Amino acid sequence: MPRQLHLFFPENDIALVSNKPHFTPPAAARDIHIAGEALPLWYGNEGDEVLTGGINARWYEHITQLFDIGPTLHNLKYNPDLRPAPWGWSAASRTSFIDVGYPLEALPSDEELCRWRQLSHRRTSAMLAEALHCALPAVFAAPAVEVHTVDQAMALLHDMPQAVVKTPYSSSGRGLMFTGSLSADYLRQRIDATIRRQSSVMVEPAISREADFALLFDSGGDGTLKYIGLSLFRCDNLGHYRGNVLTDDATIASLLGIDNLDRVISSVTKALTPLCAGAYIGPLGVDMMTSCDGMIAVAEINFRMTMGRVAHTLARRYICAGSIGSFVVTTNVAGIDTTSAAVVSGGKIISGGINLVPDGLKFRFMMYADDHLASYI
Repeated sequence: MPRQLHLFFPENDIALVSNKPHFTPPAAARDIHIAGEALPLWYGNEGDEVLTGGINARWYEHITQLFDIGPTLHNLKYNPDLRPAPWGWSAASRTSFIDVGYPLEALPSDEELCRWRQLSHRRTSAMLAEALHCALPAVFAAPAVEVHTVDQAMALLHDMPQAVVKTPYSSSGRGLMFTGSLSADYLRQRIDATIRRQSSVMVEPAISREADFALLFDSGGDGTLKYIGLSLFRCDNLGHYRGNVLTDDATIASLLGIDNLDRVISSVTKALTPLCAGAYIGPLGVDMMTSCDGMIAVAEINFRMTMGRVAHTLARRYICAGSIGSFVVTTNVAGIDTTSAAVVSGGKIISGGINLVPDGLKFRFMMYADDHLASYI
């Protein structure tokens, strides 16, 4: 595998809406970016480097003594031996590499960025859901419907007392409207605003969600799709991401309790391959939900690095075999020293928790050795 230059760029989904090489993300997105710049140290590989604006040297020395950290920090100079690997590709993330000296010929072209942006539209998720529903209607829920006018949306919602309206570009639970408690006038205003900005909205019935999980893949340049593993995560009632379970795939599968999970994985792989073959290279995750009636729904496809992929790597590298931990993203709490709360042995966390980024920033990315599973499933 070629050496990679990682960039934590969590605002990429917002950048896809802007579709400009320079844009100003919302304050919260910028704060998460700054706080999480060191996160690729934990999921990158030996020989990789991480592009940051500067990392606390004392913290960096501490964590590299405790854990077998493969990547190193980048020196902000162009290195042709390092393949750019941002959290996600957009015109804005490409600019970050141009700013450190990467020539345009070493970066994705405008045509490639356009193709990847089109793939990231929730329309692709609906196409996958439709293929799965047609193949196995007793297993997979019906897809979302894309509409381009307010009247079309309101007509659909009239027959759906409980529905979800989704913006075409968003992720991690952002851009969702759960219609059950919203007035018709408010829905009209929100839908109209979204259509004016993004040309359409996606409408689907709300389901009684039981568990949130993802199938993780790598898409290759030769048209292949490699299945990597499972992610079991938690969302709040509005669908916002809160954290992941850290354990092996077999334990996650048992917690999910999906009948014939291998068939589900095979079906998703088969249906997804033609959607991204030859069109996208890199990591991706298919976020899905199980419902109380046993159905499985496709929530979205993230054509980028995901927190679930981070969690999968953390579980494999830093959690003791047979243990169950958790990965949680929270706002920072003043006065809590997260650098000394964990017990670490042999490069693996035994008990307690540790912040995966330096303390003192507005967000923490916590890895815990134990977890109360009831809060996640």
